[in-house]
Amino acid sequence: MKVNVEMNLSQKDFFDYLTQSLIIDIFKNTDKFKNTNEIKKGLQYKKKFKQAGNKELEGNVEIIEYVSPESYISKIQLNSNISHIGYEIEKIDDDHIRVTYTETFDSTKKLHVWNYKIISFILFYFNAKKMKKMLIAMEHHILNKEESI
Repeated sequence: MKVNVEMNLSQKDFFDYLTQSLIIDIFKNTDKFKNTNEIKKGLQYKKKFKQAGNKELEGNVEIIEYVSPESYISKIQLNSNISHIGYEIEKIDDDHIRVTYTETFDSTKKLHVWNYKIISFILFYFNAKKMKKMLIAMEHHILNKEESI
């Protein structure tokens, strides 16, 4: 899945928000505090994911690409399934960016891959709409945080 959204933010503000969210996620899952200097390509940590029925799974998260303030890609591995989540932040001008969110899925089990492709095809419109709403909510959160400071 690939979604593009234009935002009224600077590249730095959006990338800083992604970095802070990542630092919080690492702390929640490992009880280890990382500062922004420690966030870089190759960083790995264990994360607990909730599955339907409140079943918890433990997976591995690895930062594949971390180029401030332009791109961030992480790889999430749960059992035989691998997902890649990425943000590409393109500068339009000093106060406007275009964010491209991408999500890919792969598995060692071909049935999982086909299932994902079929479900993604059927639900693409709704998933894309949900992602755009999430990105817009992130923009509002960042803007409101700046206004309150």
